[in-house]
Amino acid sequence: MEFPAEKSNWNVFPIEEFDRAQARDPGNLGMEVMAQIRDNGRLLDHFRVALGGRDVLTVETNLTRVLRDNNVNTYRLRFQYWAKDIFIRRNATTSAWRGVYEMVGEGDAMILKEDGAALPRDDALKILKKKDSPNEREASIRWAVAVGDDGGLELNLVTLPASEDTINNKPLLKR
Repeated sequence: MEFPAEKSNWNVFPIEEFDRAQARDPGNLGMEVMAQIRDNGRLLDHFRVALGGRDVLTVETNLTRVLRDNNVNTYRLRFQYWAKDIFIRRNATTSAWRGVYEMVGEGDAMILKEDGAALPRDDALKILKKKDSPNEREASIRWAVAVGDDGGLELNLVTLPASEDTINNKPLLKR
């Protein structure tokens, strides 16, 4: 039997497009699981989740939900992504970890005051490094694809109160 069968709903892409293909016609946010399949229909050992969409994903949350410090409860963390720019790693359902300190330093995230105004980058970095212990206000984030209660795919944001380097030096957390 040749794959795909003539009456299937499968879209077949050339192997060269596997690593960079995006979700087709995703609407506001779309995810597709892509697998490499032989001509006989057998799956190879590789899969990936492709994301796409026309909406910018905005995350805004109280800084205490990301950091282990109640002294920052008047501040909020805010960042945005295009879904197509979230790279879910091959053979995994998560992106790589990113340090919040690095995100703010590179301008990919901002710290907001109570009134919603963004703090200047230098002031925001001082807030993140205020304590004596270098790890006290460290945090990292990554995206994860999960199956929701309705059986469909959903995109979750995962945070840990540790630096990107600390997490990546622990094999069980790095994955």
